Amino acid sequence: MLTAIAFIPIIFQGWTGECNGRSSTYTGYATLDENGVIGTWGEPGMGGDGAPTDAGWKKIVQSRNGFAALHTNGHVTSWGDFGTDPDPIPPPTGGGFVDIFSNKWAFVAMNAAGQLSSWGKANSYVGFGAEDTPTRGGFVQVVSSGHSFAALNSDGTIDTWGGPGTGGLVDINSELARRALAGQNYTNFVQLFPNFYGFSARDSNGRIFVWAGCGTSDYATCSKDFSKDAPSGDGFGPIVASSQRAFVALNADGSITCWGQQDHCNVNRRPTRAGFVRVVGMGFGFSAIHSDGTAQCWGTWDMCFTSSTSNEYQTPVIIPGPLQPSSLVGGDIAACALTQDGTIVLWGRRDGTGYGDTRGRQPPTTSGWVTIIANQYSFAGLNADGSVAAWGTPWRGGEPLNAPPGNDWVALTAATWSFSAIKATGEIAAWGYFGSNGYVGPNYNKDYPQAGGGHMDGSVWYPGSGTGWSFDAAGDGYNKPNTCPNGYFDTASASGDPHLALPHGGVADFRGEHMQLYNFLSAANLSLNVMTELADFELYPADHPRHKRIHGSFITQAHVVARTNTSKMVRASFFASMIGELNIAWANGTIDSGPVFKLGPKMQKVVDDVTLVTDYSTLRVTTPEFEITVAPNPFTSLSWTRNVVGIHHQLDVKVKARVAEDKMVVAPHGIVGQGWDGDGKAIDGELDAYPDSGEFTTYAMAKGAIEGTPNDYKVATPYATGFKFSRFDATSASPRDVAALVATGELNKPKLAKFTGHIVGSTEYNFTEV
Repeated sequence: MLTAIAFIPIIFQGWTGECNGRSSTYTGYATLDENGVIGTWGEPGMGGDGAPTDAGWKKIVQSRNGFAALHTNGHVTSWGDFGTDPDPIPPPTGGGFVDIFSNKWAFVAMNAAGQLSSWGKANSYVGFGAEDTPTRGGFVQVVSSGHSFAALNSDGTIDTWGGPGTGGLVDINSELARRALAGQNYTNFVQLFPNFYGFSARDSNGRIFVWAGCGTSDYATCSKDFSKDAPSGDGFGPIVASSQRAFVALNADGSITCWGQQDHCNVNRRPTRAGFVRVVGMGFGFSAIHSDGTAQCWGTWDMCFTSSTSNEYQTPVIIPGPLQPSSLVGGDIAACALTQDGTIVLWGRRDGTGYGDTRGRQPPTTSGWVTIIANQYSFAGLNADGSVAAWGTPWRGGEPLNAPPGNDWVALTAATWSFSAIKATGEIAAWGYFGSNGYVGPNYNKDYPQAGGGHMDGSVWYPGSGTGWSFDAAGDGYNKPNTCPNGYFDTASASGDPHLALPHGGVADFRGEHMQLYNFLSAANLSLNVMTELADFELYPADHPRHKRIHGSFITQAHVVARTNTSKMVRASFFASMIGELNIAWANGTIDSGPVFKLGPKMQKVVDDVTLVTDYSTLRVTTPEFEITVAPNPFTSLSWTRNVVGIHHQLDVKVKARVAEDKMVVAPHGIVGQGWDGDGKAIDGELDAYPDSGEFTTYAMAKGAIEGTPNDYKVATPYATGFKFSRFDATSASPRDVAALVATGELNKPKLAKFTGHIVGSTEYNFTEV
């Protein structure tokens, strides 16, 4: 089985959806290269130009018409347009910030103490989130509606600020106190989730609390609504999706709970069965994929046309499969997913699908498509052969004739009304609507990112003269929560019941032994060891025909050793057993023989050229050549896990190469690291073959993807750097000899890869396919 994602818990951080390193506004784009230089393209004045030109930037977020960026030194900046506000609040000065967030018109920066600073559009009484920022510290998460922010504190409480019409400036504490007197107690909130007009929160007992603005332009008299539509009771699963005015929770049995505006939840159409594994929001409804591979669509009367339905309002709309859950994406007026052979299936409103309305364009009918992304009204797809297609609303990027030609494209990203594609060399082409620049196509543009610059030219398309750019990750559509793993096209990682995504697109499963430490990455002055731990769990409900009891394993510890440029030894550890229900990061470590230090959420430690940073949940260790990210994943958030015995969290581990393979004097090794062997090709290893039902013990140990045997990668202690293929103390080392290892049958034959990213490690398994 491949490492596609069956269900992804979502934390919304930007009003149009954003990922570290890639961002887009209505008509502009910004991205980062490997040195942290910002590249922009798109409409000038709307984020398509004006970015800083220095290196070292590490994260970008977007508003409607502009961007903000966070530098590795803790400073922040922004550029673009703030609408009609003649005097927007400027960015905070000084450093010390560790994360940034955005809504439609404003930005927020968070420091290591969880204190917040806002800037951007203020505009008198309306409120857009740039004013009235909470003054206390301790915040660990910030989410945004259209014009407002909400923040979750480490003590389980919530603060809001911004526009009253979209859930800001709400006296939550008074309302909670009033409900407590009435016997409705909420304790220790653990999750926040927005839609465009408000917010929902879930507490540690699975109770749902929701509030919203009136959603009108009469902001001065708008009353704040502690919605009557929130579901009663407790035990609800994570909130996973939102439309403009409604929310969905995916419960432990795969059933769906929907609340908010009634026609978005549509009681006549919404699912009543259990077993769903993925949900996405559309502008006015939702779509979900079931474990049997079918999809279901519900929402306003015009949201769910398919190629074979008349869209009767009272009729549940079931889209036949089997569909790939991880491929499901939603825009404002339509949704798409891929079948098992990569055929595109489209449903939604007629003007976005072409079903009975010539304004919509339909997708290609060929197979082999591997990635779909959405903007507000259209879709773009990437095929395994490197070609690109577009469909949906033609004047918003969905005109098929405007998709760039050729078969050497490797990733896609979207702005609100356009798309961009990138080649392995970093060259970029864009198409769609770009505001004052008009429509780009059908011959595309010669636009490409320029540090601090950017331009649009709607004449003839050229390959672009910039190289080294990366989209890093693509979003999941317009105004949707961030689902970065779906759009990311070259991830390799190790998590779940360990499933490895290897350099250049290779895949393998790795069971490991109980409580055994293995080396995943060994490089010059850097080592990453992980622990595998055996555990039993179930797939599918007990009465499901595909119910299985699995004897498998998970990664539960990650240990990093890094030697700095002054020979200091930095050691850091992340234990799944130390993570609580809030899923807040916790790590510890030492520097040389000094005292133990601890890192909670939103903290940073810099030791020479080695940096350790935590955000809400994850630990990121950065060295000159690599970036290692460790993230905890609670089993309560994974729809496929049932009755896991003895473990409450597992770890996702990812490794990103920060320099090109040919620039590494010491070629890396380890179970994962050896895949950077210089040929740019992928090698797959052994995968577990699950039965249709019954009891099953995993067995695959990445055979065919690793040199030697699994025992060769065992290490004695968490911080041990020595093993058969160690590179930690090496001053030079060649990559593994792929040709010789293939000739002896130790490695499988390499395959051509369509991936250009540099992240590898372990990702959650797509158990919906087994």
